[in-house]
Amino acid sequence: MFFQEQERLLLWVPVFFSFGIGWYFSLAMEPALSLALYGCLGLIILTGLVWRVFLLRLLFIAVTLMAAGFATGGLKSWHLATPVLEKPLSPRMIIGTVEKVSQYRSGKMHVVIRQPEIKRGPTLDKLRIKVNKYDAV
Repeated sequence: MFFQEQERLLLWVPVFFSFGIGWYFSLAMEPALSLALYGCLGLIILTGLVWRVFLLRLLFIAVTLMAAGFATGGLKSWHLATPVLEKPLSPRMIIGTVEKVSQYRSGKMHVVIRQPEIKRGPTLDKLRIKVNKYDAV
């Protein structure tokens, strides 16, 4: 049965690719971009070496797709180059222009502040604040 379904194997490509992206963003620390890119390149070469064995080919293609998703997550993070605070800041006054407010049914709220001035804090172009629960005003 498995060998009769070969034309449907292409439908699994986005699944394995998204596993790799999810794996990248689930890590506690951001790995080096070169690790992701060289790992993906190495898996492509290994896939070519085991190409004649069907089940190994499928396994290596799946792992290579996950590595490609992982590398894509790394490339996106590198491209955006969004600074992340080293540690949480204690409560302090923030002055700036509110650019966007997103309220969710779950009670969460995201606020994006442009050109924030943070007392005794880092200099940023934008600041996104996540509020877990809020009371409607």
